[in-house]
Amino acid sequence: MIHSGENATYSHHREHRYLGYGGTGGLTDAVVLRQWYDSVNWGFGGWVATIWCWYYSPTGGHGYQRYFGSCGYSSHAASFSAIEEVGSGVSGAGWETNTQASGNIYRRDFTVDIPAYVHCSCEVEWTSGLYHTTDFSQTSGNYIWVGG
Repeated sequence: MIHSGENATYSHHREHRYLGYGGTGGLTDAVVLRQWYDSVNWGFGGWVATIWCWYYSPTGGHGYQRYFGSCGYSSHAASFSAIEEVGSGVSGAGWETNTQASGNIYRRDFTVDIPAYVHCSCEVEWTSGLYHTTDFSQTSGNYIWVGG
């Protein structure tokens, strides 16, 4: 989807994936997305991740959460905020420690913990400052990979 503003053209992208199943003991650190950034040169872009959870029983374990976040450039900064949380679902949302991919290119994983017996899927939307990749090990800045 491409939009034009007064002085800018920007685009909006979206991808949906099955995230995982908690099994009998739960699943820790399920990767919702991986973001690469350049620690020296400017980069921009943010994302919104929506996570849906469902349980085999209609009386519990259903819910969704939405998060907004970004990472990169200045001091390897990373932030995220919970936008909305309804019902039961994932816990432990957050950024993992940054990892050097190549030269001044670093990456971070945004992860969640999935409770026992709960299935989750995610949808990630991002702005034109980030480019999509299907390569989990790529080494260029300003890219995003959606988990699952």
